[in-house]
Amino acid sequence: MGFLDQAIQLETDGELFYRELATQAQDASVKIIIGLLADDEVKHRIVIENMEAGLSVHLVPTQILESTHDIFNKLKQHNHLVTYLGSVTQSLKMAQDIEISSYRYYRQEAKKIIDPEYQTVLLRIADEEEKHASIILDLINYYNSPKQWLEDAEWNHHDEY
Repeated sequence: MGFLDQAIQLETDGELFYRELATQAQDASVKIIIGLLADDEVKHRIVIENMEAGLSVHLVPTQILESTHDIFNKLKQHNHLVTYLGSVTQSLKMAQDIEISSYRYYRQEAKKIIDPEYQTVLLRIADEEEKHASIILDLINYYNSPKQWLEDAEWNHHDEY
């Protein structure tokens, strides 16, 4: 299996994982965020499939940081607290580890790509996977200590790419 086939499978598995995780989350806001993560994985898979087909590719920048920022702001305004769910936080930790591995993988593979267009797209996918890891860390912190998390509002630290 070549790199592009592996990348397609990685993105497919990521989407399925997030869709399943969304069914475990009881909080509607968390479900939305997890759904956005799944949607980004689909977008990545389609771009990689186009690369495999030899087509010109364009990765529309993710809006996930803006969307999650809005959701987290609403949670803060309403002082919304979630109930701790061990299985969800364990799954989020697994997802975070996968996202970290994914962005490292895409950066490593981008170095091997000769086509500058494809190389740029892979690096942008890597950047988006890194954003995902950061958002997931925020969700983990939110589940582990929602009151403290809302008071600190540390999720505001994300850099815009």
